[in-house]
Amino acid sequence: MHLPTLIIMTLLINTIIGIYLYVLYQRNPKGLCFLYWALSCFSFVIGGTAAGLREFNYPIFITYFVADFFLISAPILVFAGLIKFSRIRVTRRKITHTT
Repeated sequence: MHLPTLIIMTLLINTIIGIYLYVLYQRNPKGLCFLYWALSCFSFVIGGTAAGLREFNYPIFITYFVADFFLISAPILVFAGLIKFSRIRVTRRKITHTT
């Protein structure tokens, strides 16, 4: 396969996985990790699409800044979903005493 076909297939597969993860979140709203992972897939698709528009002389703001923002936010959202999935506390819980 040539590169444009691989890029399109990657974006389509990530869209399908994102839809599936969002459906899982809709069925169990307490599973916030699925929402983060779905947003990560959609973020990757938006970033990949914006980066692919460089070939068609779109504005630099869209093809660089927006693309980089979404491509960088995708792994951050994956990490946030992993934290929610494993239920690791990132911050200390403040203990309050009531008398």
